[in-house]
Amino acid sequence: MSSCDFFTYNMAVMELIGIFGGFINIVIKHANLHLLIDVAHGIMVFPWNGQVFLPVLTCADRYMAVVHPITYLKLKQVTRIRIRNIITGYIWLQGIGAIVFMIMMKPYPQYGLIPGFSLLIFAIIAVISCSLPVLCVLIRPRPEQENYQAVSTTLCPDED
Repeated sequence: MSSCDFFTYNMAVMELIGIFGGFINIVIKHANLHLLIDVAHGIMVFPWNGQVFLPVLTCADRYMAVVHPITYLKLKQVTRIRIRNIITGYIWLQGIGAIVFMIMMKPYPQYGLIPGFSLLIFAIIAVISCSLPVLCVLIRPRPEQENYQAVSTTLCPDED
């Protein structure tokens, strides 16, 4: 399984947890169990870190594979899997930390937006800085195309 597939499967599981939280939220509101609203909101908030960081990791993996292929291939498969699993575990722990942070910041809702927006800005910058070099590498002509163009211009100069 590739790293991108692994990140995609983790994101799918996190999304399912968020959908489950939304379902619990609907049930709690209809049953008038206002004490459990925080639990439902916490479950709904859980996948947000995964929605932010897992696409960033996918972009970073593609960046390493395209822009630095020799370094990417030099990393042993075991090392890549270990790094991938540690980072993904950290993202899952961040989801739990987001629930705790949301509960702690409930009296101060205006301050709860600052970490969310800063993570979003970080993710946008990271995705752009990983995607642009990949695009540049994939757009530039291959060495054999450059040689072909150079040979064709010397053999067939422009007739003016």
